[in-house]
Amino acid sequence: MVVLLTDREVLSTGQVCRQCLYANTEGEPRIHDGKVTCGRGLQAPAPPTKSPCCPMGFRVVDMPNSEA
Repeated sequence: MVVLLTDREVLSTGQVCRQCLYANTEGEPRIHDGKVTCGRGLQAPAPPTKSPCCPMGFRVVDMPNSEA
């Protein structure tokens, strides 16, 4: 499950990406080979981080599904 992180909370992609102009046609982040590709080339390259950052400034994290 892909989630977006802020300094204070964890958001679902449905809460953010549906309004993002860089999202795919389903309103989900564009992810290819584990990297966020939304809006690539539209912003200056960011320094490497532990998790990719979307054009809107959120960190994107792939959380393991914990279904029991």
